[in-house]
Amino acid sequence: MKHEISPDKQTVESCLKQKSYYVDFYQREHVWSKETVEILLRDIFYEFELSYNIHEDEELTQEVLDLYNWYYMNVFITNKVDGKVYIVDGQQRLTTLTLIATKLYHIIDDENLKDTLKECIFSKDKFKGDIFCIDNEKRKDVMRCILAEIKYQEPYKNKTEENLVSRYNDISKFIDDKNLPSEEIKAFTFYFLERLVMVELSIEKDDTPMVFEVINDRGESLKPFEILKGKMIGALGKNDTEAYSEKWDNAISCLNGIQDAFFIDFIKSRFVFKENAKLESALNQAYHRYIFNYNDIADSLQFRKTDKKHIANIKNFIDTDFKYYSKLYAKIRANQNQFLRYDNVINYLSGQ
Repeated sequence: MKHEISPDKQTVESCLKQKSYYVDFYQREHVWSKETVEILLRDIFYEFELSYNIHEDEELTQEVLDLYNWYYMNVFITNKVDGKVYIVDGQQRLTTLTLIATKLYHIIDDENLKDTLKECIFSKDKFKGDIFCIDNEKRKDVMRCILAEIKYQEPYKNKTEENLVSRYNDISKFIDDKNLPSEEIKAFTFYFLERLVMVELSIEKDDTPMVFEVINDRGESLKPFEILKGKMIGALGKNDTEAYSEKWDNAISCLNGIQDAFFIDFIKSRFVFKENAKLESALNQAYHRYIFNYNDIADSLQFRKTDKKHIANIKNFIDTDFKYYSKLYAKIRANQNQFLRYDNVINYLSGQ
């Protein structure tokens, strides 16, 4: 079957209104910083103000709005599986847009615009109630508080919850500090909804791990262990990804700051039995790719799509080896004397 990619140019309104997106397992938490969000806001307001200053004295109509400078928000990539739309790339931008929409919802006094903004933040379901447009199951509690302008009851369940509150506060202060009159807020809201442009690439075939790695290579770099998770969990069926993503996260939780060192040392201790500087260098530089290439280690692990039992092998690794050895490695690293002995043996064998 040929791979299908369908591009679709969208405004913020058409991108968010009455939509529901799921954030897939390999996506990071929402991690955009205050600086990143403020850079985006400054860029958007710069383009808006150039046009607003020209057309300020004209009645704001669709024809006038069409004369405003448009602002390109880049591409976001989605993957539709079993009726659910998953974000492959663009989660940080889409999340930030929903937070901006929420701030505008709180300050706009035009009821028609208020209704439109509300539909860009959440939709109604007669059984489930409010369904927030991005990752509802994991974010609904914190988004309800942000929308209702009430303090979220800490402790936060994850980094995303904490960051959503912090970034909304940053967005709110940024817009408040501009001290915009009501007519300019109204004009900016129209601009935000209709002149910010994104292009959605919809991937019908589930090749998200491959696309995710390509995106990472040319964009903001992820760490090798993060790419490895995407490649391994992405090979599983959608019915297994959530459970095995959780198992992966549980296993790696004890390796804070030493995730890549664990995988490198695990591979060396299992497969490297004599000095081999070339192999050692390849593993140190790109172990997450090496074990999917064609070599003796990859042949033994059999995680590649071309390996007949690659799914069973990946599941078995996560269920057994990763679960057990991550804890053991963390204990060894916590004891400096044991770690030095262990590390010296591995380094000697691998030719360092």
